[in-house]
Amino acid sequence: MSTITLSNDFALPEEAVTWKMGIVGRTGSGKTNTAIVMAEQMCERSLPFVILDPQGDWWGLRTKYQVQILGGAHGDVPLDPKAGEVVADFVMECGVPTLLDMSDMGEGEMVRFATDFARRLYAKNKHAIHVFLDEADMFAPQSGMGNKAQCLGAWQNVVRRGRSKGIGVTMITQRPAVINKDLFTQCDPMFVHQLASSNDLGAIDKYLDYFGYAKSDRRPITERVAKYQTGDALVLALGSLRIEPTHIGVSKRKSFDSSAAPKAKGRKAVTPEMVKINLDALGDRMKDAVAQAEQNDPKLLKKRIAELEKQVKEQKPDQSSIDDAVRARDAYWQNEIDLRRKITEKALQQLGGIIGEIGDVFKIANATPPKTQASTPIDAPPPSKPKKPTTKSDRLSGPHQKILDAIAFMNLMGIDAPHIKQVALIAGYTNSGTFSNYASDLHKSGLINRNNGTLSLTDEGMYEANYETHPSPIEMRASVVEMVRRLKGGNIPATLLNWLIQQYLKQPGRWIKVADVAAANGYANSGTFSNYLSKLSTAGVIDRENGMVRAVDVLFPEVCQ
Repeated sequence: MSTITLSNDFALPEEAVTWKMGIVGRTGSGKTNTAIVMAEQMCERSLPFVILDPQGDWWGLRTKYQVQILGGAHGDVPLDPKAGEVVADFVMECGVPTLLDMSDMGEGEMVRFATDFARRLYAKNKHAIHVFLDEADMFAPQSGMGNKAQCLGAWQNVVRRGRSKGIGVTMITQRPAVINKDLFTQCDPMFVHQLASSNDLGAIDKYLDYFGYAKSDRRPITERVAKYQTGDALVLALGSLRIEPTHIGVSKRKSFDSSAAPKAKGRKAVTPEMVKINLDALGDRMKDAVAQAEQNDPKLLKKRIAELEKQVKEQKPDQSSIDDAVRARDAYWQNEIDLRRKITEKALQQLGGIIGEIGDVFKIANATPPKTQASTPIDAPPPSKPKKPTTKSDRLSGPHQKILDAIAFMNLMGIDAPHIKQVALIAGYTNSGTFSNYASDLHKSGLINRNNGTLSLTDEGMYEANYETHPSPIEMRASVVEMVRRLKGGNIPATLLNWLIQQYLKQPGRWIKVADVAAANGYANSGTFSNYLSKLSTAGVIDRENGMVRAVDVLFPEVCQ
């Protein structure tokens, strides 16, 4: 079987072209060499790939292999920041290993290009392709706003869900501490080169913790990584290859080392003959894309609007047109006034009739009653005590109040006596014992009724509940997903729950095969995946039977009323 060989004693299977992998290490540790050796091996096995290179470090690949270069000092055609979608189409169509050198762009331009490229690739790709995303923390940061947040969202789709579309990704960074952790923990295998920063070593420690390694086992691993030499790498392939952490010495690249620091007498790079591709056509397509982008550019549109407004101000108005517009306006408002007058007159007529009926009632009530025979007086019962005005109780704890508010929320959705599971989810509880204790307190206090697995508010409970602060169904579901994410090992189950929620909204009540859920989210249908679903089932947020699964109905009160 053909393999992607990285050292004398380690290789990846060819299907790794669609895997999610990571390469981390400080500057000079050999991480770029590892990525390029991987790319060279793919070239030799005719496996397609594309490289997003923000620093211009990869062009040396062409000295040994037929790699198309777009952008940068060695590019065949310039790379425009507005042409991300067009370039993605080109990469998918040509099937040739392609390097996208973005080193001539500013950071904002790189982010824009990478966002458009990722969205297009995810939407249109149909064949196996591997993406090397260098300086990945720039495009998938731990946190960000505006364009950075949009870029992160685009790459989340590619990394999390791209495998079903034939897309594999290798995320490369020298700062694992600042890359998005949801995507970082998706990478398996992970190649760890030397790291010096305690924050970056801490990120590796959390990665190992995510995969279930005890603290006593994690510390020797991170201590060893801190002492690595250039080219040393630790392979973490706990899920993909099912191997324990393995030390390897990565082979040297065969092509020219274009990422090395410049030397006074470095060897000259020689470029092999390239496959002929119609680059003129690509250039024309990029120009068209840029022109279209400029037509929709907010800054240019504002400038054009300002020019048009200036022209309008300079033009003399046509007096006859103004007179016509004034007459039309006056006629419209006169019609409105006449209509309101008629409505008011009719309402007054109806009100007069009602007042007359009320007067008749008062006449009867004030009439002198007829005289009757005296009878033996009967002692009247003592007057009942006037009820004390009800006031909000301050005896309720936060958990008790949450349960009352959850029932009130379901009341607003049209469900008077919601099931106990519905109330628990909305109130934010997965531990049925804890929730049951709080519900029992409320029942004993006369604030709720319990009947056949349902809960309802008493009159006093209605007064204590906060109807004005209820969440929307969307907010409720987001809260439940976040609640699952906070559970130990809940990150992947939370992602699966969110996916199941989206499927339910598309087709309410539909059951989905467990194998299909695994495939759609890039996982093998294994015992580990079954454990993820068991965590969701235990939390009461999914139904599961006969190899089928779905989100529970109670998460969708607006659908399941």
